[in-house]
Amino acid sequence: MPVSSIHNYDGGISTEGHYLRNLLGSFVREESFSALPEEGQWDTVARLAQMQTIVAICRRMISSDAIPDDIRLNWDRICAGNFLDTSMALNGTRRILTALDKGGIQAAVLRGIRMAHDIYPDPVLRPMGDVDILIPPDSPSTVRNLLAQAGMQPEKILRSQLVYRIHGKEYEIHWSYVTPRRYRGAASFHSWLNDTISVATPQGTVRGLSLENELLGLIIHSFVHHDLNRVSQAVDIALVMKRENLDWEYITQWAADAGLSRMIAFVLAYVEWLFSMQPGNWSSWSNRLLPAGHEAVFTSYASQSLGQDARVHYLRRKGHLLDVAETYPRKAKQLLRFLTPKDLMIFVTVSLFNNTGKQNPDKL
Repeated sequence: MPVSSIHNYDGGISTEGHYLRNLLGSFVREESFSALPEEGQWDTVARLAQMQTIVAICRRMISSDAIPDDIRLNWDRICAGNFLDTSMALNGTRRILTALDKGGIQAAVLRGIRMAHDIYPDPVLRPMGDVDILIPPDSPSTVRNLLAQAGMQPEKILRSQLVYRIHGKEYEIHWSYVTPRRYRGAASFHSWLNDTISVATPQGTVRGLSLENELLGLIIHSFVHHDLNRVSQAVDIALVMKRENLDWEYITQWAADAGLSRMIAFVLAYVEWLFSMQPGNWSSWSNRLLPAGHEAVFTSYASQSLGQDARVHYLRRKGHLLDVAETYPRKAKQLLRFLTPKDLMIFVTVSLFNNTGKQNPDKL
C-alpha cells in the first residue's frame, strides 16, 4: 500500500517523514508493518533513515523483496557494520570497566550499550556513536590514573568528561550527567550510581542505571543536549516507557524535586504522540503539564528529524525551551543561550533551508 493513501499530512513533517514515523510506531508497538513508500520516495526515505540511524529498524520492518536492490544492499552493509561496531564498543567498555572496578570506582554504562543489550530485541537495531560511562564527581583524577595503569590515555580532557579512543571508538567518561550549566545543578545525578543493576551482554555483565533513572537520563539527554532532533532517541525512550513495573511515583517525584517536571512530562507526551502509543501510567500526569497548543509544538520538534524544518518551527521550539525552564535563573540562562553564535547560525540556516536540503524560494 503506498504511503500517500494512509496518512494525513501536517505542516512540518514530510510525506517520507510520516512514513518513517508510522514504521517506527509499528516497531515500538510490536505490530507488523506493510506500507511502502511510493516509487519516487525511496531515496528520500533511505536518506532520512540513514541520517536518523534507524536503517536497521527499517530493514527489520520492511519485507526484503519490497526494498529496491541498491537500497537493500546498502542497508545490509550498514547492519553488518552495526554488528561489528557494537561488538567493538562492548569490548572497549569491558576493558574500561574492568580497570575501574579493580580500583573500586563506581561506574555505569549509559544509553547505547545499555539500550542495545537490554532493551532492544537485537543489539544490531541500536547503533551507537560514542560510548558513555558515568563515574562519581570526585573521581576523575583516580580514573585517569587507573586507566593509565591499564595502558589507556585520554584523547581529550573536557570540563565534565574524559574522552578516550580505543580502536577508533570514542568513549566518554562523565562525572556530570548534564553538560549545559543551566541544568547541571538540577539534581545530584551521581546518586544514580547507588542504584545500578547488572546488564547481561555477550562479553559478560556490565553495570547500568535502574530503568527509572535510565529513562530520566534518556529524556534529559535528548532534550537538553539534542533538542529532540534525533528520532532514534525517541525510540529509546518509547521502549523504556513500555517496560512493566516502572516506579512512576519515583519518576514524577524526582522530576518535581529537580524542577524538571515540565520537561519530563513534555517528552513523555511527545513520544506517546509521535509513535501513537497507548496511554500509559505517565499519561494523566504528563497531560496536566503540557503547554497550550502542544500538538503544534510536537510537530515543530518532529520537523527537525522527519521532514521540513522552518523558521516558524524553530521559533516555536525556542519559545518552548523557555516554558520548560521552571525557575527564573534557568529562564535567564536559556535566553542568553539564544544569542550564542551557534544558535544564531542555526536560525539563519533554518530560515534559508529545510531538512531536504532545498533552498527556501522566499529567500532567493
